[in-house]
Amino acid sequence: MGGGRAEAGEIDACNIRQASFLAMRRAIFALVPLPDFLLVDAFLIPGVPIPQRPIVHGDALCASIAAASIVAR
Repeated sequence: MGGGRAEAGEIDACNIRQASFLAMRRAIFALVPLPDFLLVDAFLIPGVPIPQRPIVHGDALCASIAAASIVAR
């Protein structure tokens, strides 16, 4: 599976939230070079050893998170 995606079977197997985290981890680890720091919307991404800052309502408060949200859709 490529970066940033989770398949329907994976969603069915674990649930949408866990599948979203899986897709986020795949997207992050596909980046070259890996980022030094992550701004994330609301929740820390488990299983990522990169420092993260969760921002509640991040898409409304942070232009970088808002832009990422648009690209992701």
